[in-house]
Order: sequence, then structure tokens, then C-alpha cells
Amino acid sequence: MSVNYYLDSPDNDAGHLGKKSAGWAFVAYAPEGVTSFADWVAQIPGHRIFAEHGIEETIEDFLKMVLDSRGERVGAETDNWIAAGRGFSDGGIPFFYGYFC
Repeated sequence: MSVNYYLDSPDNDAGHLGKKSAGWAFVAYAPEGVTSFADWVAQIPGHRIFAEHGIEETIEDFLKMVLDSRGERVGAETDNWIAAGRGFSDGGIPFFYGYFC
């Protein structure tokens, strides 16, 4: 099972933060201008975080889930995207530049 996370509402594609799949590392979406984990976190304050099924998450619980997923599996597809310049990894968290769900 996987869950996508969004800023402000569960159907805000422009606010897509990323996806967590059971047993896999959280994969973050890096919008234009985001080049590090710190940049990505900086976009969160002042917003609410929602899972795709409508459950609101606290910022603290969300970031704990993201950080706790470091060291979990990442797929070959993730590694290939990063190697092809379609993303990057920072602090053990993979980021993609393109939209995914």
C-alpha cells in the first residue's frame, strides 16, 4: 500500500509532497527551486499536510515518518531516475523532479 501526501488538501496536485510505500523509503517530489532536503522542508510551514485519503497529519508526525524511512529500500527505478538527472538524494531521502504518484 502507498500513500501520497499533499499540502493544504488531499487533491492538491500542485502541493504534492511525495509518496510513502510500505517497506520503502519515502520518495519526495522536488518542485522547481528545491535542491535539498532543507529547501523541501522550508515549503511546509504555514501549510497543512494531508494524506491522499483525507487524513490530516501534523508536521512533526509527517517529518518523523519521512526521516524514519531513511535506510528503507529504494527501487532500481528510483536509482535510475537519479542517475539520469531526473532527481537527487539528500540525507538518504530520494527526490524526483517530475510528477509521480
